[in-house]
Amino acid sequence: MNSTTQMIYPGMCDDSLEIFFHKEENRLMAIHNSQIKCFTKLPTEAIGFIYNIMDSEVETQELLQKWFPDDTEKQIQKLAKCRFGGLNFEPDYCSKKKSPNFDVVDCPLKGHCKGEGILCKEISYKGESLSNLELEALRLISSIEKNTAIAELLGMPLGTFNVFRTNLYEKLNIRTKQEATRVAVFLGLI
Repeated sequence: MNSTTQMIYPGMCDDSLEIFFHKEENRLMAIHNSQIKCFTKLPTEAIGFIYNIMDSEVETQELLQKWFPDDTEKQIQKLAKCRFGGLNFEPDYCSKKKSPNFDVVDCPLKGHCKGEGILCKEISYKGESLSNLELEALRLISSIEKNTAIAELLGMPLGTFNVFRTNLYEKLNIRTKQEATRVAVFLGLI
């Protein structure tokens, strides 16, 4: 019996929305109403939650206004790209839940962007917030690298890494490297 689980992206078979940045085409895209489409083609009601975020977060609004003065469309696209631009298996927005889920976005400006922590937000998994270090550790644990190499890449002694990994596994309620890989896939890290 085959126990492989087939995962379907949000928006393909339900009313949720999945926004993602397509690097090869340099375009912001979305999966909505069983279709993959350009973000700019989404109906306003589908992205109303992004307008709500801008209205409720003064610091976000000020930064976007500074970067894109009087261009609401570019402001909305930038916020969508930075906060929801990763492709993963958790919907960015679902009308039933009415609560957005932030994505891991592979940003070349990470660590150097004035919008870091403002436009992009902490990622969580099953209610647990994950730091950038924990996300990077998950990505590396899911690779073919050995623990000694992972510890070195993360800049920690092996013993410290072992404790860090144990704490991370407990936080995520997992026990194995395979389970860590499933979490990494779910979050769009790999």
